[in-house]
Amino acid sequence: MIKKKLSEKNVENYLLENPDFFINNSRLLKKLSFPSEKRLNEQAKVISYKDWIIQSLKRKQKNII
Repeated sequence: MIKKKLSEKNVENYLLENPDFFINNSRLLKKLSFPSEKRLNEQAKVISYKDWIIQSLKRKQKNII
């Protein structure tokens, strides 16, 4: 079996092309480590992933209705 080395850019491109990846594979989120919210807020105004998902689902729901 030949293994293909994935670069960060390959992963980034895949996620950009598949924006619902984490919605469809939410179990993976438990294994990922994200910067702490406190540290992020000190650096810039950054929305948490959880809040982003909620907002995204609300927008989709409004579009359906």
